[in-house]
Amino acid sequence: MQLFFYRYILRSYPDLIIIVLCKYFTFSVFLIRIIKKNDIFAKLFATGISLNTNRLSMKKNGILFLICVVFSCTFYVLFVKCSGRSGKNNEMIDWHTVDFQEGDIVFRRGIGAKSNAVLFADKEGMYSHMGIIVKPDSVFMVVHITPGEREKGEKEDKIKMELPEQFFASDRAQNGAVVRLKEDSLEYAGRAAQEAYRLYRKRILFDHDYSLEDSVKMYCSEMVWHAYLSAGKDISCGRRSKIESSPIYAGTYIFPSDIFKNDELTLIYKF
Repeated sequence: MQLFFYRYILRSYPDLIIIVLCKYFTFSVFLIRIIKKNDIFAKLFATGISLNTNRLSMKKNGILFLICVVFSCTFYVLFVKCSGRSGKNNEMIDWHTVDFQEGDIVFRRGIGAKSNAVLFADKEGMYSHMGIIVKPDSVFMVVHITPGEREKGEKEDKIKMELPEQFFASDRAQNGAVVRLKEDSLEYAGRAAQEAYRLYRKRILFDHDYSLEDSVKMYCSEMVWHAYLSAGKDISCGRRSKIESSPIYAGTYIFPSDIFKNDELTLIYKF
């Protein structure tokens, strides 16, 4: 499963169930095309039990049945068994005791197919999503941007701001981490937080094209990188991840691991 295999689906159908249905529908269309070209298959699907007795038709029907079985098993393994466990212990964490500071970077390993897709593409990554800590109105909040978590009434995926306990909720995170720039670089953190909050106030949209060429739309790690870059710090240290195996989704991206591997970051909290 490639990282960006779902991006066109996620624009309109963020929920995992819808993604599953769409993938199944795509496969069904493929089978229907075969059926239309082959009268034997048409009879099979029309009657449910109409099988020609000659060996050739039995062989073709057997192949079709095998394809369906293999697809179903693969589908179950990838999207059900490997969808990720829930963060059962997340609700026990008292986030008010965590020593947050503005500009801290938060990472989470999500649950489900979207997270699996990110981690499949990001071979060295432990986390599939990230955000940045801000403190408007004396309350620590997480600014982040992700597909599939729209506020009520929203028709597009936008940047959002929420409490840490919401960002790390058990139905969104298996585990997570909070990191911070070391003391000699902390001057950038406050300015990065201000830029992240400015982007939130601007209500920028999620970048389904995953392009680093502009800042009109952004994806999660791009937003954090941009916030720090505007403060004068390249938090990725120039690291980029390239996907070359797929001609459709080939490109250069900033993955969460490209930032997490920064030696100037120190771990503040982990679960």
